[in-house]
Amino acid sequence: MEKLWNKNFTIITVGAFVSMMGRSITAYAFGLLVYEGTGSELLYALTLVANQLPSFLLPVFIGSFLDRFSRRKAIYILEYITCFLMMVAAGFIFMGFDNPYLVLCFVFLAGSVGCCYQIAYESFYPCLITKGNYRQAYSVSSLMGPLATTVMLPVAGLVYDAVGVIPLLLFVGVAHGVAATFDMQINAIETHVKEVKYKGSYKWKDFMLQTKEGIDYLMSEKSLLFVALFFGVITCTGQLNSTMRLPFVTGVKYLNQDAAVLSFVLTFSSLGRILGASIQYFISYPVKRRYQISITVYAVITILEALFFYGNVPLMCLNLFVAGLFSVTSYNIRISATNSYVPDDKRGRFNAVFVMMTAIGGVFGNLISGVLMTYIAIPHITLGVIVVLFSGLYFILIRNKETVKKLYNREV
Repeated sequence: MEKLWNKNFTIITVGAFVSMMGRSITAYAFGLLVYEGTGSELLYALTLVANQLPSFLLPVFIGSFLDRFSRRKAIYILEYITCFLMMVAAGFIFMGFDNPYLVLCFVFLAGSVGCCYQIAYESFYPCLITKGNYRQAYSVSSLMGPLATTVMLPVAGLVYDAVGVIPLLLFVGVAHGVAATFDMQINAIETHVKEVKYKGSYKWKDFMLQTKEGIDYLMSEKSLLFVALFFGVITCTGQLNSTMRLPFVTGVKYLNQDAAVLSFVLTFSSLGRILGASIQYFISYPVKRRYQISITVYAVITILEALFFYGNVPLMCLNLFVAGLFSVTSYNIRISATNSYVPDDKRGRFNAVFVMMTAIGGVFGNLISGVLMTYIAIPHITLGVIVVLFSGLYFILIRNKETVKKLYNREV
């Protein structure tokens, strides 16, 4: 077996980690700015919606592009664009232009770039994994996000309370610039890139043909389709719960905590993920049990996320730690199974459709939470969340057990 930690894999890992340090506080910083400036749960939810809205349609365009042209170049160009965008946002806020609707515009632009980056990264990353190392590689990948969040979120809460949002945005800009510089050093051969004459060669009919091929491929692969549909549902319910945490922790009388306390609580989810990813780097789950393990994990996480709103701060920390520990398991099984199964020349379009479906779920989750919080006590909302998630789990994954098992229960 070839070694995993070669030059290219090391560079993409370091670059992605630095980038994630910035991304881990972007939505958090903008969301706090709007919520504390307006006190509106709906506007706060709309801030999160604006970050995800580009993922409705943009992936259809970017996925086809990334299956034809260099994903490596797309990654570092998008990182530099994010760097510039954060610097401009910091400048506007410094000059006093902190109207919540202007902030929503910046969030929308950042979400557009972030959506393109996510598809490019997830499509390029498998190309840098040596044969037989998918499990370890995705354990590393699932470790980076939680680790970045654990490092940055408590700091972000303290910095925001002390000096405001501008230093956070400047840090995010610098982080993305550094990540782009790392990514430029990768020299992997991208086998999916076609031999084309770029001038006038990529016409609208070529784009439409490739997009149709990607959709036809997903529709023909029922296991991939069912997984994508379910993750649209689980993203909706997860985002709904996530959106309610800030208003709940800061507004409920028996808690009445500030943003720094919420930042501290959320780090326990990351700590759980870090432990889970570390375990999975060294231990492999039985191939024939991966589907069963995934179903169990989805159910446990659903219950834990609902119980979050029925405890005090120590119980919240314990709840998120255990949920984080379990969630890494489902992530690794799903992403290693799908990205090792999809051919390289279709991976961009598959990841684009997957991102779009999860984004649709996330946007609906944010909008629903923003409306429901106005009329219903937050703990009661979570009871409906459990019903929706378990319905999706049964009708999509359990009723189509044999089809999904063929995808999940594979050696990767």
